[in-house]
Amino acid sequence: MKFSIQISTKNRKEDLRITLNQIDAYLDNDTVECLVFVDGSEDGTHEMVQEDFPKVTLFYNEISKGYLYCRNQMLNQTTADFAISLDDDANFISEDPIQIITNYFHDNPNCGLIAARIFWGKESPESTKTSDIVQEVKSFVGCGHIWRMQAWREIPNYPEWFEFYGEENFASLQLQKKKWEIHYVPELLVQHRVNLKA
Repeated sequence: MKFSIQISTKNRKEDLRITLNQIDAYLDNDTVECLVFVDGSEDGTHEMVQEDFPKVTLFYNEISKGYLYCRNQMLNQTTADFAISLDDDANFISEDPIQIITNYFHDNPNCGLIAARIFWGKESPESTKTSDIVQEVKSFVGCGHIWRMQAWREIPNYPEWFEFYGEENFASLQLQKKKWEIHYVPELLVQHRVNLKA
């Protein structure tokens, strides 16, 4: 099984650095790739990735084309079996997420997309325990989800004219039309490093 960790980013160099430092250990495994699409950044993001993260495959737009353009490009170019989509300010907290994903997709052949449990906050949670249970859901949160690439290849691309927000519901509807399920898997925990008060 091959995994592709995919991140679209624009002008958030330091957020991206934190995320890539967390991902770097996974890239010692030749079954895991990381694709980063820098979308017209002007803060040196492109150069930082080139210099500090040589194992990352880098794509670059001189002029911003939008994060949905970038996501479509990465999803359509990878040959991986599964694609992990993360925001540039998001990282896994769960131990061994690759194994969790592998096992879940293996045991649930009708699942086309995994929606991770998301913790929103700058600081790490005091506890990662939850009473949430695995369940089929109607949509997902973009900052942390995993595609079974067979399912992605059966549906239309994200509409790039959406520009921002809404693509998850579009993709979810398309998956349901093709009889693929979306499963919320709380064991898979992602921290979205945002300040909710701001």
